[in-house]
Amino acid sequence: MKLKNFILEKSERVWNQNIPIFWVNNQTWIDTSKDISDNTSNYKIIRKNYFAYNPYRVNIWSIGLFKWEIWWVSPAYMVFSVDENRLNPDFLFVFLKSPLWNIEINKYTFWAVRKSLSLKGLWNIEIPNLSLEEQNVFLENYNKFKVNFDNLSKVTDKTISYIKQLKQAILQEAIEWKLTKSWREQNPWIDPASVLLEKIKAEKEELVKQKKLKKQEKLKEISDDEIPFEIPENWSWCRLGEIVTILWDWLHGTPEYDLNWEYYFINWNNLTDWFIEIKENTKKVTNNQYLKYKKDLNSNTVFVSINWTIWNVAFYNWEKVILWKSACYFNLHDFISKYYIKNIIKTNYFLSYWFSKATWFTIKNLWLKAMNNFPIPLPPLEEQKEIVKKVDEMMKFCDELEKQSLETKESSENLMKSVLSEVFNK
Repeated sequence: MKLKNFILEKSERVWNQNIPIFWVNNQTWIDTSKDISDNTSNYKIIRKNYFAYNPYRVNIWSIGLFKWEIWWVSPAYMVFSVDENRLNPDFLFVFLKSPLWNIEINKYTFWAVRKSLSLKGLWNIEIPNLSLEEQNVFLENYNKFKVNFDNLSKVTDKTISYIKQLKQAILQEAIEWKLTKSWREQNPWIDPASVLLEKIKAEKEELVKQKKLKKQEKLKEISDDEIPFEIPENWSWCRLGEIVTILWDWLHGTPEYDLNWEYYFINWNNLTDWFIEIKENTKKVTNNQYLKYKKDLNSNTVFVSINWTIWNVAFYNWEKVILWKSACYFNLHDFISKYYIKNIIKTNYFLSYWFSKATWFTIKNLWLKAMNNFPIPLPPLEEQKEIVKKVDEMMKFCDELEKQSLETKESSENLMKSVLSEVFNK
């Protein structure tokens, strides 16, 4: 039966642009702190079990059910009540939040300035044909079920949150040497990281002599104030700029686009945890544009987002891409594991550094100088690889736990939808 057959009272929508309003549960309501005593004709009274509806906000919260005795509501809303001897308002409200509601409104929505649901469409929506007694029985069972559903959702949400915290703890312990303490004791013969840094320095000087690398500005020594935690004796603190051959951003302008080519113009949202993701809306450029802007990249190239968002990291795998300035790239020396550096960038330690050094222009941005100066806790190469191995093993375990939690949550949501669909399809 159509909703219009259950309507007891209704008021048409009236426009008034000078309305004081506030938000309650994603609904726009009148601000009762304002003095409206002289202007009550511009407002509508909404009583207990009345619905308020804004036809220009079409989503599952477009209609609200008031459970208070009396409120004033903005005239931007249309107000209605139903015959409670035939239709329980709570039953109707559950229906209006169910998947069936979305199916129904799609029959009657239209585009004006934005997607809207006409009043005629609202009145013609089909309501499940259940007696009042059946509605009440359903609500009793539904409320019991929903308590369990909500509790399960809270548990799974907390579990997922704990897993994310556990992942951060693993990464933090990794760069604070705790994951490889036993391994380090069993391998005392490994050269310290200071030897590795000397080798990198010597090779970079040789490349400068051969004019294969530009001479880089000498970086300041790391002060005690910059060191957030202790490291083992065979580790060293260094700056990111010391272990790369180049660190730079890329294109600051806009290239010429051409969909007929296979050269891509990427930005920060194309960077995943491991690789460059080419999306459907990723723009393409011509061969000439690619050759004009391409950089000297290799298998040790790392991309990192430096504005809009952080923690977006990807490795270069010989894709034909040019990069926007929302991310930087750097080529690590062969003595450095890119996977170890990626793990550092995914820590809260890097997050804290980003927030302390980032500046506002039009958006929050980490300058290249700050990236070059980022302090790295550097272990010997052999230990870097061992750390990466242990982190990967532990992350796989965390990913499996997270997957199970998400599947549990999805199953409970699907069960809720099936329960609603079974009732409302009768």
